[in-house]
Amino acid sequence: MTAPSARVAGGIAPGTALLALLALLALVGLGAAPARAQAGATDTVAAGPEYRASGVHRFLFGTWYRSLWATPFEAPVLDLASYAGGLTPVARTGGQQTRALRFRSPDGREFFFRSLAKDPSSVLPPDLIETVAGDLVRDQTKSALPTAPPVVARLLTAAGIPHDDIQIVVLPDDPLLGEFRLDFRGLVGTLEERVGGDGPAAHWHGAVEVITSDSLVARTTRSTGDRVDPRSYLTARLFDVLIGDWDRHRDQWRWVRFDDRTPRAWHPVPLDRDQAFAKYDGLLLGRRGRLPPR
Repeated sequence: MTAPSARVAGGIAPGTALLALLALLALVGLGAAPARAQAGATDTVAAGPEYRASGVHRFLFGTWYRSLWATPFEAPVLDLASYAGGLTPVARTGGQQTRALRFRSPDGREFFFRSLAKDPSSVLPPDLIETVAGDLVRDQTKSALPTAPPVVARLLTAAGIPHDDIQIVVLPDDPLLGEFRLDFRGLVGTLEERVGGDGPAAHWHGAVEVITSDSLVARTTRSTGDRVDPRSYLTARLFDVLIGDWDRHRDQWRWVRFDDRTPRAWHPVPLDRDQAFAKYDGLLLGRRGRLPPR
């Protein structure tokens, strides 16, 4: 079964998938973010200019993706007054590394903004955060492809895996950000609609129901009337292997069903693709540079 959001049904052969992956990586560069956030308003930004480094630093701690993080590109500025009928910031959210903000539209839909730049130093003991160790951990954000989420979204469409649209935007310096204005103005990040929750999100893309991983485990343990669709789950997990996404904990999945047939078949909706295509390199970190997941 292919969910409505997948748009293209069916799988792709491994060789074709690899060619498509290489082509999309070339096409979906930093400047290829969809200009749907607002008609006309753009800003020239860089995802992470702080990841520029000297030749010695690059040799020791890696060079992969540094140029992409530091390259300026033109991105649409999110129009808070008009996007989805108008967005109101509700609360900070996100994990240990990401600066994130939740918005709500007048019709009850919710959207998440998540910064491209991360600060993974919070995984360290407090005494180490403001030391060389903290600097090194923060520097390794460069090992992630900054445009991974929109790249992965296109590949998910080709593979027939349900997902939501995602785009790269810049938050404006706008009074509509309210109490969050000082901390979030000018940030570049991704914007996507919430999958699951209350209101319209509970029936995402026409779903009968959307649940979390914890709810899925409880239901499948309690009753044979609920089961995971094996084909769609295997497709989603093989896709993770294809793109090298090692950060796939339970909070990064939602489970949907699109009909009331029994047994109820639940299909995975993968979320959070920050670590897709991650590449750790450099003399000191090339073999053991993976950071703990969020």
